[in-house]
Amino acid sequence: MTLEPTEGDRFASALLAGDRAGALACAREAFACGVDHLYEDVVQPALVRLGDLWSCNKITIAEQHVATALAQSVLSALYPEFPWPPPGPRALIACVAGEHHQLGARMVADLLTLDGWDGVFLGADVADDALLDRVAQTRPGLVVLSLTMATSRRALASLVARLRRQPSSPKILVGGSAMLGRELSDLPASAGAVLSSARAAVDWARRWKS
Repeated sequence: MTLEPTEGDRFASALLAGDRAGALACAREAFACGVDHLYEDVVQPALVRLGDLWSCNKITIAEQHVATALAQSVLSALYPEFPWPPPGPRALIACVAGEHHQLGARMVADLLTLDGWDGVFLGADVADDALLDRVAQTRPGLVVLSLTMATSRRALASLVARLRRQPSSPKILVGGSAMLGRELSDLPASAGAVLSSARAAVDWARRWKS
C-alpha cells in the first residue's frame, strides 16, 4: 500500500526542486487552515525531512541551504496576509551564539506575535553579551532561545543563569532540535521550560502574557 505524500512531503519536494511556484501554492493551501497549521504541520516537517536527507548524504549542505532559503522566501511572500494583531508584551527570540539555523526560531517569533506578543526576532548566532544588553535595554517579559546543534548546548546553562540574574526577571523558554528529550536542571517550571515545538512555545507563553 502506497501512502499519499503529506503536505510537508510535497512542500519539501518543491523546495528541493527549486519550484518556488509549487512551494508557494502548497504553503498558501496550508495557510488557508491557519498559520499554526502551515508552520507546525507543513514547514517544520519539511525542514526535518531536509535535515534527514542531508544527514544520510542524499543531499548536500548547499542543497539544504538553498531549499531552506526558498522556504524563507515563500513564507515572506505570505507575510502581508498574516492576521497580525496589535503588539502586546515584549518577547525576544534569538538563536544562541554559534547557531545559524534560524527559520525555526523565526516561526516561533511569528506565532508568538500572532498570539499577542510584541515578538522581536534577533536572528542567528546572537552573542551572549549582545542578547543580555538587549534584554537590559528592552526588559522583555519573555526570552526564547533556539538551538539545533548539539554543540550549542555547551554554554547554554551559563547563558540561562545570566538571564535569570537580569533585573527584569524574564521568563525563559528553550527550544530546537538540540533540546529534544533533554531537560535543563537549572530551569524549573517556575522560570521557564524546555520545548518540543513552536506550538508548545505559544502554549507556555500564553500563561505569562498578562
